[in-house]
Amino acid sequence: MDTRLQSDVMKLTEIGWSLIPCGLNKKPVVRSWKPYQTNAPTIEQIQEWLDTLEPPSWAAVTGMVSGVVVLDFDGTKGQQTLKRVGLNPHVRSGSGGHHAYMNHPGWRVPTLNSKTKRELGIRRPGLNIRADGGYAVCLGRNKRGPYLWLRDPVPDPLNMLPLDLKTFLGLAHPPVLLAAQACQRVASENSEGAASILIERALKQVPTGGRNNTGFWLACQLRDNGHSEGEAEMAMLEYVKRVPGVDQHGQAERYTAEEALASLKQAFRREPREPWKTTLATDAPRKLDRITNSSPAVDFFERLTVPREEIIEGILREKQLAALAGPFGVGKSPAIADIITHRVRGMPWCGRNVRPGPVIIVDLENERGAWSRNVRNIAHRLGVCCPKVPDEMEVYLLNDDPCEPPTRRLLDALSSKGFELRLKLLEDAMGRKSDALVVIDPVDVLFPIKKNDGRQVLALFRKLKQLLTQYSRAAIVLTFNLRKQDRRARRANLLSAPRDWLEEIAGSLDLCNRSDVRIGMDFEDEAEGVRVINGIRRNEEMRPLLVQPVTLNNNQESLAGFELVTVDGAGLRSVLTSRQLAYWRKLPCVWRFDEVADRLVPRASLSRIIHRVGSLGLDEKDGEYREFSVVMRMRRESEPVAPAQPSNTSRGWLGRLSRRGRLR
Repeated sequence: MDTRLQSDVMKLTEIGWSLIPCGLNKKPVVRSWKPYQTNAPTIEQIQEWLDTLEPPSWAAVTGMVSGVVVLDFDGTKGQQTLKRVGLNPHVRSGSGGHHAYMNHPGWRVPTLNSKTKRELGIRRPGLNIRADGGYAVCLGRNKRGPYLWLRDPVPDPLNMLPLDLKTFLGLAHPPVLLAAQACQRVASENSEGAASILIERALKQVPTGGRNNTGFWLACQLRDNGHSEGEAEMAMLEYVKRVPGVDQHGQAERYTAEEALASLKQAFRREPREPWKTTLATDAPRKLDRITNSSPAVDFFERLTVPREEIIEGILREKQLAALAGPFGVGKSPAIADIITHRVRGMPWCGRNVRPGPVIIVDLENERGAWSRNVRNIAHRLGVCCPKVPDEMEVYLLNDDPCEPPTRRLLDALSSKGFELRLKLLEDAMGRKSDALVVIDPVDVLFPIKKNDGRQVLALFRKLKQLLTQYSRAAIVLTFNLRKQDRRARRANLLSAPRDWLEEIAGSLDLCNRSDVRIGMDFEDEAEGVRVINGIRRNEEMRPLLVQPVTLNNNQESLAGFELVTVDGAGLRSVLTSRQLAYWRKLPCVWRFDEVADRLVPRASLSRIIHRVGSLGLDEKDGEYREFSVVMRMRRESEPVAPAQPSNTSRGWLGRLSRRGRLR
């Protein structure tokens, strides 16, 4: 028997890991390892396995029982992903892959495999996660070689992971428990009865809401009320049987089971919302809205206190009309291409979480080659596939081949008098993608109106808001240009005075001033290429962003989106005065306001510094300010990862285990 292996097994058992014996094929050699997913085996049980089985390898049962989650980077693609993520692995596997051990978040995290979870393979090729219900061999050897520990078995904190990866793997936020949802159902109604009521309500909404949009509403309601996906599927198929065979415009067109189940799948990808209560079963249904409370009065006031879901964190919510403005050449169109690529893939953009979903883009300025090249470069930089057209993104390019159906329809709409066909183009696209992020670049080409004619402005504003009322999970972004600048007058600073800067867009009757969100993009430090993105949200605060363009292979012609500026470079020089910069350098990496105010930095100056530096991603939690986690992670990803050297002996980390206690 290998005495060193036996010693290592005992040490990991002593620190609280649940270990099971495995063979050379990496499979457990015990009859059932399920009990050890919830309770770690005793030292006596471990010793018995050592004496009787003499297994060649041992695995850690991952998840809550051991307090660890293992990220398994396998193959050449896995090693490339490891380098991009920037982690320092703990173990080199027998096949040459690497394992990184992370702290368990405290709630159930699923075990995922990139071969079975296709989206994981697209986002992070070669990465598997071993969490609750899984295990990872960590000691001994398999058929291909030994497992070597490269450093101490101390799991890394989860904040070392990129936010998009942490969110996708279920490590960022606890899930909503289905059991809790089921308890919220009214006891007098079983699930079958509740489903039948929802189907009846949906059928009443079809004439005004459309079959597709109402189908998605029904799928969300079934999810919110605790129905399993199988139960919801049966209800959706019943809905398909009973909907009319014509669309909203009276045209004969079947609504298929495939369309309904696609809506169901999309709905079940998202976390459930608050369920409805069946005492409202006899009430008239509300068009495409949630049913949430038993009393109409209570429902009205409580419903208004819950903000709509964010599409881009801190910037845009669903059902909002937004205006984006900037001077010529600042990069509005590349920024839009960057945002929509992140939107389709559900990846954070410049440190802001982005909800995944479809996109509708109406581009009336850019050439097709330049636009598609931007999207390709961005997707290449992110390591993801380009958005699928038209499944994930509908594109209407004015400067594309007129023979292309979307361009032909756009040209027909533009050649018509009035706005009816133009609005019909948007309505039909949103009917196919009811939760889309819609971008019109620029709006004054699609809807040329007299900006000083209040009747025209209000008429167009009402039409756009009606579309958002009909498709309440969507949002619309309109782009504008700045007025020609008076050379004798200096333009306001967007970072410090966004309201004054936005006045340069148009007069008081313009669509921009009536939008729910007004966003500006301008040069902050043109020599350094730094842009500021700032603006005004109705009844909400907007924190500014300082970004800079990213290129592929240092080729200035290969623009690939934007990223937050580095903390120690142009970013600080752009937002802080020389005196504030000197104060900033006095602050430690982690500090609390009351501990440093008037001691290291004057209180008033510290408040101004916090406000200004917030645009760079200053991390604040429970009153404690930390180093820039987003930017520091980006810096780690850009640096090559030095290959860790395996130690010839495990004595180094084993000798320190007894002083560290359990890893929970």
